[in-house]
Amino acid sequence: KVCWLALYRREDAYRLEVKDDGRGGAVTEGLGARSIRTRVEALGGQVAWYGDAGMRVVIDIPLVESARR
Repeated sequence: KVCWLALYRREDAYRLEVKDDGRGGAVTEGLGARSIRTRVEALGGQVAWYGDAGMRVVIDIPLVESARR
């Protein structure tokens, strides 16, 4: 398997994308994924999981200035 990581800084947030070239499939949120979601949401962010072509997770976390608005 191959894994790709990308970190972007947008005007108002950071975006982290992690994906692999696995088989993909139905996404079920277990304890690890739920823990990630809880921590990201505590920072005012969002998490999305995709299993259509391998596995991909997209995490958006607002910049501190954006989170205060």
